[in-house]
Amino acid sequence: MVDLPYLWADYDHVHRVLDGAVGDQLADGLREAGFEVVAWLDSWGYRNVATKAPVASADDLKGLKIRTIPTDTYVQTINAMGANATPMAFGEIYTAMETGVLDGLEHSAALVQANKFNEVAGNYTLTRHLFGPVAFVCSTAFMGRLDEDQKAQVLAAAELRNPDGHRIGEASGADLGQQPPGPGCRVVVGAQPDVIDAVGRPGHDGDLTERCRAATTGPDPPRRWPRTTGAPARAARCAP
Repeated sequence: MVDLPYLWADYDHVHRVLDGAVGDQLADGLREAGFEVVAWLDSWGYRNVATKAPVASADDLKGLKIRTIPTDTYVQTINAMGANATPMAFGEIYTAMETGVLDGLEHSAALVQANKFNEVAGNYTLTRHLFGPVAFVCSTAFMGRLDEDQKAQVLAAAELRNPDGHRIGEASGADLGQQPPGPGCRVVVGAQPDVIDAVGRPGHDGDLTERCRAATTGPDPPRRWPRTTGAPARAARCAP
C-alpha cells in the first residue's frame, strides 16, 4: 500500500501517517506475521525519471524505455505514465543507457548520483511518482528472547537520526529542485501535474489508503518513538 503512485504529498505527509494510527495498524499486521517494526524509514526519498532527452510533459515520456524494478506496482505506474517499463538488473543499467538499450531510469536523486547515472542521463525530471517508505524490523521471536536492557539497546540503535536531523532523501536536494544529482545533469521541473493526470492515481482505494490521503494536512501526532517495550514503533526520519 505505501508504494502506490502519488499517494504521498510530501515528506511531512509520510511522517504524519506513519507516526499515527495508520502506522500502528501496519505494524500490527507485520507483528501477526512474526515481525516487530522498530522504525519506519524514508528509504531514498522520491523516485523521479532520469533520461537522455529532456522530459517536460507526459507526452515526452511516451514510448521511452524506462528501467524500473520488476514489481507490478512499479511496472504499471511507469506504463501509465506513458513510458515502456523495462525491468532490468540494477548492475546492467549504466551499460544499457550507454548503448541505447534504455532511454532512462526511474530512481531517487541519491541513487542516480551515487551510481554516476548522471553521466549517461543528462536530465532528471521531478515526477515524484513513487515514494516507498520501508520498515526496519526484527523478528518477534528475536525480540522475545531479549531482556529489557537489550530491547532498549535495539530501540536506541534504531534511532539513527532524530526527526529534525538530516534525511538522506531530502538532503540530496535534487528531488526538491534544489540541485542536480551530479555534474552534467540538469533538473527538469513542471512535468509532474501532466504526469499525474496521465497516471490518474491508480489503485487508491480501501480504508487505509483513504486515511493516508486524508492526512495530507493537520497536526502531527505526538512523537512516540523509540517505542517502549510492547508499544508500537515510531517513524525514524532516515534512509537505510
